[in-house]
Amino acid sequence: RVTRVERLGLQNAELKNVDFLVGGNEPGAGTMGLLGRNVLGTGDTEYDLGNGIVRLMRPSADCRGANLAYWAGAAPVVEVPLVSRWGEKAPEIKAKASINGKTVNVLFDTGAISIVSRNAAKRVGLIDDEKVMTPAGTVFGVGRGELPSWTVPVDSFELGAERITNSR
Repeated sequence: RVTRVERLGLQNAELKNVDFLVGGNEPGAGTMGLLGRNVLGTGDTEYDLGNGIVRLMRPSADCRGANLAYWAGAAPVVEVPLVSRWGEKAPEIKAKASINGKTVNVLFDTGAISIVSRNAAKRVGLIDDEKVMTPAGTVFGVGRGELPSWTVPVDSFELGAERITNSR
């Protein structure tokens, strides 16, 4: 259930021979499809969610080493090296982070709420005592599955040079 679109137009740009999965559930909210890594990974993708814009960019070779975060001005920009598997055509977009000083792999998913798996929460010591868990309803993704969720106190979460303390 894969189809290839010969030409995909996005504003003034055109991508050729783009594969799409066909079938499954509609994502909801009037959406009839998803743009995945095979489109978003064709260059750099900027998510300007505050202004309701997603920009797909292909910097030229003479931009190597330049700070492309034009919106930041002179402010420092945090870069997070991605973790990928060698040889994958479209590797997951993952990086290393830390929760309460213990390293975890994180997966970037712009369509999801941020979560920590129950196994990872146990591994980093977030739920040594399950009495600290507060029920928070259910979580779900594309598809029909859903699971119960909880919130727990987190002393620190670090990604790159960014640090969030005392959260849930």
